[in-house]
Amino acid sequence: MMLDHSAAERAALDKMEPIWSAQGYRVVREPGLEDIPDFLGKYRPDALAVGKQPGLVVEVINPLNPSNNTKIKQLQSLFAGRPDWTLEVLYLASDQTSITPTPNSEIRQTLDTVGQLAEIDPRAGLMLAWASLEAIGRALDPGSAGKTISARALIDLLVSQGYIKQHDGGSLRKFADMRNKLTHGQLELMPTLDDVRELVTLAKSIPLPDKSFQAVAGLAR
Repeated sequence: MMLDHSAAERAALDKMEPIWSAQGYRVVREPGLEDIPDFLGKYRPDALAVGKQPGLVVEVINPLNPSNNTKIKQLQSLFAGRPDWTLEVLYLASDQTSITPTPNSEIRQTLDTVGQLAEIDPRAGLMLAWASLEAIGRALDPGSAGKTISARALIDLLVSQGYIKQHDGGSLRKFADMRNKLTHGQLELMPTLDDVRELVTLAKSIPLPDKSFQAVAGLAR
C-alpha cells in the first residue's frame, strides 16, 4: 500500500534519526520559527539536526516531482558561505524503484573503467564512482538491500563500521556534495581528475564481503 507524503516523510526521518542521534545531534521535527536559523528567512524545513556543527537542515522530497530539482537548487544557494550549516536532502522511496544487488565483479569492473570516463568528462566519472560506492555500501549492509542509500547514511555506515577513516569521511562528504549538485543540474561544477581518482581509491580500499577486494594505489592510466 502506498504511503501518503506525510507518512512517508515520517518514515524517512524515523530511519535517519537514530543515525543522527548517535553522531551527537538532536533532531527537531517541524521546527518552529524560534528554532530556524535567521539566514533561512521564511523557509520552513521538515526538520533540523542540532547540537554540533555543521547543523543539518533537513528537507524530505519526492524524487518523482520535477519541480523539486528547482527547489533544491534554490535552497542550496542559501547555504553559500555557511560552513556551520548544511542542507540534508532525504528522498522518499518510490514504489517503482527496486534495486537488485550488484555482483562484486561488476563493482570492481566499473571502478576500473571510471578513469577512462573521467578523462572524457570528470563529472560523469564522479557520478559513476559514487554509484559504485553506493553499491559497495549496499553489499556491506544487508538491511539496505533493494533500497537507495542517502549520501550521509552511506558515509556514516562506512565510518562507523571502520571501513574508512574519519578524515576520509570528510573527503567523501565533499564528493557527496559535488554529486548532489550535479544530480540537481549544477552542470557547471567540474570535479578534477584528482577528485575522481581519490574517490575511486577510497572505494577500492573498502573490502567487499567476500574479502577479496583489496585497496589499490590509484587509477590505472
